[in-house]
Amino acid sequence: MSWTVNFYNKMVFAQEDRPIQAGSYLEGKTVFKKKRRAPHWGRIAGVAAALVILVVAGVGVGLYISSRYSEKASYSIEVSDRAKGDYQSMVEDFREENPKLKMVAGGSPDLVIDTRKRASYSSALLQAVPALEMKAGDKEVTVGRKTDYYLLFKDNDGFVRRLSGYLKEPMPEITLTACGDIITGRHVAERMAQHGVYYPFEKVAPYTKGADIIYGVLECPLSDRVKAPYAGTEFLAPSNTIDGIKLCGFNVLALANNHSTNFGRQVFTDTLDLLKSSNIKYAGGGLDSTEAFSPAFIDVKGVRFAFLDYNAIPGSLSAGANQAGVADIHMKPWFSDDPKDLELVKNSVSEARKKADVVVVGFHWGKEDEYLPGESMKNMAHSACDAGADLVIGTHPHTVETFEYYNGKVIAYSLGNFVFDQMYMTQTREGVIMKCRFSRADLTNVELVPYKIYDFCQPNVLTGSSGQYLVDNVLKLSGFTD
Repeated sequence: MSWTVNFYNKMVFAQEDRPIQAGSYLEGKTVFKKKRRAPHWGRIAGVAAALVILVVAGVGVGLYISSRYSEKASYSIEVSDRAKGDYQSMVEDFREENPKLKMVAGGSPDLVIDTRKRASYSSALLQAVPALEMKAGDKEVTVGRKTDYYLLFKDNDGFVRRLSGYLKEPMPEITLTACGDIITGRHVAERMAQHGVYYPFEKVAPYTKGADIIYGVLECPLSDRVKAPYAGTEFLAPSNTIDGIKLCGFNVLALANNHSTNFGRQVFTDTLDLLKSSNIKYAGGGLDSTEAFSPAFIDVKGVRFAFLDYNAIPGSLSAGANQAGVADIHMKPWFSDDPKDLELVKNSVSEARKKADVVVVGFHWGKEDEYLPGESMKNMAHSACDAGADLVIGTHPHTVETFEYYNGKVIAYSLGNFVFDQMYMTQTREGVIMKCRFSRADLTNVELVPYKIYDFCQPNVLTGSSGQYLVDNVLKLSGFTD
């Protein structure tokens, strides 16, 4: 029994189990019973499915966020040998504020920096270093190849992205200018007495100064303890010669040669003291053998350069346990090749490699007046590069010798005389300034600037056809051009 009441134009419902009492205001009214609806199972199933989808999506989003932003308690990283020059010190700096990063070698680390991709690792390109270009006058030749550096990782979480961003910071450009033998004795000293200590350097200085590092080979002691002779083959120059050297901007000098100790250990010590007081670093010589065989370090824009230097020409005073002198080694053509000295050089370069981003090794070696290096020179240079040298610079032949690109490293077998009085042959008057540009620790450009020495002491940069002829000959003998 169901019925409806119209009361003030509204519907009134009565429950089925509640009868209308006699005399109530509903008595005699028509009332409709409200029917109970059956459950809508399709709608319920849809809502349940939607809830399941939301839960699954939420879990997925949570896992995604966790994978991208959560970090592990520790991470291991390997920097390959090829990448150490550019990234070893950067990783070490990053670790100072992120000690959870641990350096490892080998195995299966969480992270790797390398020039090659590896299986089971994802990769992010850190930088693309252009191929090495060698410029000589109006010619440019490519002697290297492009190198890509990658950060390899297994999980791309927040820590990995933070490290990747740090390593992708723009690489600093660093310039290094290298010059050959500086022998300011004999007629050079005579000219300085006549015209002043700037005279040998003043015309070439605009082409050397301005680089971050300016390297040369000082093959003459500087001291006022003895009067500088204007004849003979033992060289000495007064201490104020340092002002001319500084005019060119030299901030690191190689001392391992056969003339640095021409006037004994005390005069050589005067030279060391003079360089120290002039804020000029030196390599290949020292107050004892430890200093002589240790690298000199120069830090530029967060990049550390190490300089080692060795002499293989007779006539020097060797540094001893308690004696000042130079870093002597034995090799042909003046001595027999000494395997112990070869190992000494390799070990010293390897140790320097652990402490520096770029390693430069100088050698005073070879025969005079020859354009081509001997086999012992090539073997020593290759061994130094294999041990970690990035750049090898040779001197002593008094002639510009060939250049070599060896396993990504540059070898200059002889840059020729820079300041000297040998006017008797054209080749002893000629030389090249080597201007190097680095992208952090990668050598990307080498420019050869030719010059010729006039008036027994004064290098003048060559332009036009005369300079082009000199550098063209160097490129051809080096095998870089036909």
